[in-house]
Amino acid sequence: SAPATAVYSLVGALCTFIGYSCVQIVRLCCTERMIAMCGFGCLCCAFLIAALATQPHEFFVVPVFLALGKMASPSISSLAASCVQPSQLGAMQGLLGSFLTIGEGVGPLAFGAALSAVTATSHPGMPFFA
Repeated sequence: SAPATAVYSLVGALCTFIGYSCVQIVRLCCTERMIAMCGFGCLCCAFLIAALATQPHEFFVVPVFLALGKMASPSISSLAASCVQPSQLGAMQGLLGSFLTIGEGVGPLAFGAALSAVTATSHPGMPFFA
């Protein structure tokens, strides 16, 4: 329904804001590698919950894990920056940005096609496993 979609969107936006805001706090007590690993773990949990959800209300916990997973992105940039020479830093950041842009463009198209292909089947959450 429209109200549930609006609430879900607001929860998602709030969780994303909180996830990006928490990065600086978490960096005080954790290494970049730990943050990246925890972020990827949270993303895996989010997609697993979304894949196994059978009721719409079960999706409301997914943005929390997605927000925590957002902490991995700055950590990956930081880890990658520590692996290159200072003269190559701009090229590395450009490459990471390019891959992110390509993923943000191609990912939703591929996921939308996969989701529409399996929506009528007995396993509608199957694209979340991919």
